Amino acid sequence: MSQGFIFSSMSYKLSHKTLPITIVIDVNFKQTDLKINIVKTYQLEDDGIERLAPLPASDQSLYIDYFQNVAYAVYSNLIEKQKTELVKQTIKPEK
Repeated sequence: MSQGFIFSSMSYKLSHKTLPITIVIDVNFKQTDLKINIVKTYQLEDDGIERLAPLPASDQSLYIDYFQNVAYAVYSNLIEKQKTELVKQTIKPEK
């Protein structure tokens, strides 16, 4: 944001620290709505190659809840920064 950029969506590829899983998620922001989708999941095989592997629905819900909580905190922080910046731009002293 300090460079003047704002974003409405991001994709992340996250690897679990202890389990052999990698998850690709999309995070979309639309005004006050936040949406998280698991795009793909991979399992690291014994040969060192990641292969597509679906997560059970119950695990997907847990991961989505976790990512939504983290993303919402980041999103809220960005919105507050935008509001502060907007106020600064609106209340510039006249020269």
